[in-house]
Amino acid sequence: MKRQQLLIGLCGLLAAAVAAAAPKTPVVVPINGAPMQVKSIKVYEGTGIEFVDANNRTVRLKGGQFKAAFVPEPEQVQALDKLLEAKEYDKVIQYAGQTLAAYGILGWGDKIACLQGEAYLAKNDPVKAAEAFAMGMRFPGSYRDNLVRGRVQAMIAQGKASEVSGDLDAMVRSSRKADAAMAFNARGEILAKEGKSKEAVLEYLKTLLLFDDESKDVVPYRDEARKQVVALMRKLGDPKWQLFVKAE
Repeated sequence: MKRQQLLIGLCGLLAAAVAAAAPKTPVVVPINGAPMQVKSIKVYEGTGIEFVDANNRTVRLKGGQFKAAFVPEPEQVQALDKLLEAKEYDKVIQYAGQTLAAYGILGWGDKIACLQGEAYLAKNDPVKAAEAFAMGMRFPGSYRDNLVRGRVQAMIAQGKASEVSGDLDAMVRSSRKADAAMAFNARGEILAKEGKSKEAVLEYLKTLLLFDDESKDVVPYRDEARKQVVALMRKLGDPKWQLFVKAE
């Protein structure tokens, strides 16, 4: 595959994702009881929290003494977003760790790890990208699908697509066309490497037949699918490969 092109495509797709929904004020969810609004929260001793409640009392809870804690999106997380958009990948990676330590358990761990993974992908470091995406899955939040997609792409870039075949099966049913197209292509790649050229052609053809050129997110995957269909059909001695050569 044209890995660099696909990595950039996925990076753009993930960057366009909607940010995790967060309350307008800090909230703590006790082990037993309803969520309560508080004035401020910060991480305490790594896994615990320290917050100021509505009565101006400072309360400390160790990890395991509360269900969850949330804060509105911090400026530091917003800054990572802007750095990624500006292609300042080294800075995203540099600051992601300390931002995760400060806000990971306050509702933003999944997004921070996702941004870090995207930066590693953009720098062609799929091993560290996969580690970042996997770390992000430890946190609850709305970025889980993004993290799964990112890890899949990172594993594909490492030549380990077969290890995420289950995720690929789920992605073909995604409402995001680019996700499904990427999954069909990846399954085609797996089959081709197994010597199953005919089956691989069928997977690549799904990308060409099910999606059109109107969606710019799908175009890189369609181009790659067309290239592979032509190569595989020529290898099989099927003269119909000429039908899939894109007119210039």
